[in-house]
Amino acid sequence: DQVRDLGRFYAEQRGRHVAGGLAAEGAQPAQPAQPAKAAAEDAYLRQDLEIHESPQGLVYVEGLSLIPVSNIREVLEVANMGIRMRATYETRLNARSSRSHTIFTVSIAQQARDAKGGIVASAVNFVDLAGSERLARSQSEGRRFQEAVVINTSLSALGKVVLALASNHRGHVPYRDSKLTRILQNSLGGNAFTTMLTTIDPSAKNYEESLNSLAFADRCKNVQNRPVQGVVPGDDGGQEERMVQRLLAEVADLQRQLSQCGGPSPRHGAAALAAGPLASAGA
Repeated sequence: DQVRDLGRFYAEQRGRHVAGGLAAEGAQPAQPAQPAKAAAEDAYLRQDLEIHESPQGLVYVEGLSLIPVSNIREVLEVANMGIRMRATYETRLNARSSRSHTIFTVSIAQQARDAKGGIVASAVNFVDLAGSERLARSQSEGRRFQEAVVINTSLSALGKVVLALASNHRGHVPYRDSKLTRILQNSLGGNAFTTMLTTIDPSAKNYEESLNSLAFADRCKNVQNRPVQGVVPGDDGGQEERMVQRLLAEVADLQRQLSQCGGPSPRHGAAALAAGPLASAGA
């Protein structure tokens, strides 16, 4: 029986800047009929939030608002708020072309109702990448041209990160080459399960784009993470108790392996190992 706490963050990378899609807690975006919409949009586009890394190695965007929610309806309301603020413009190829990468983060914390033990904390990132754009076909100009260049550059950086992560001889991973890959560092090569969906167009005119997308998806499937559960220790000795249980499980596994090999059963060793953490916890 557990208590869960949920929150939502919305971030958008447009051009070389990172903007918080929900700049104030509970804030409502300007409606289309309001004269202040243009000014509000301009202020939003001027945002350039900073990316930092915690002492634990987690990358985060400073200044994003956390909006608590309690049910699916509220989750969808927050998501739709961000979607309405997302930058989309018409190009020669697309009536509503995405001009930004968008990240919707769901943070979850849960703890047993009796408040014993630590808090299990996790986050889910929903990422919608802007598509690569061939400038010769889209014929983008001015600001749209600049946006397309940055989008293509960030997608190229993402491809390099995936290639490095998928390599059997993993060395330097160039997360810092782009703000996109920096923000997604935890999801791509960190303590996370990641699913990537790649969309293609079956028409012959988009053959090259579809082929490139499939090649990228093929590289992504070679990236392997080994995530573990993230637990924030409690104040009631729950951490020591979990450590004891983990050590006992390891001892039981070793006993099983020894018995399969015909070796003696290390009963005394198991008892001593189990007593060690208990004694230190009570000291």
